[in-house]
Amino acid sequence: MKKDLKYYKENAEEDYLTTPISVLRYIGLAERKINVLGTIIAVLVFVCFLSSLGGFFVGQKTKQQEIENRAKQINKECYTNQELEVIIFGEIQE
Repeated sequence: MKKDLKYYKENAEEDYLTTPISVLRYIGLAERKINVLGTIIAVLVFVCFLSSLGGFFVGQKTKQQEIENRAKQINKECYTNQELEVIIFGEIQE
């Protein structure tokens, strides 16, 4: 038989009058630690989920800003033929 926390708890419950108080305290302490660890793990999983969502939305905003910045650069870099002639030759070519 596997002697784990469940085994000791069942034996202590069956014969709690003769079970030493230290064993009962140890079982109670072990159960509380297990519950606390479960809560911590659940919180960490939730935080990881939220941070991945936040990263997703922040990443989308960054991509949108990058696209807008490129569009502004393209607008600044697009010239008409006449403007290019002025830049290259200093005047409009006929």
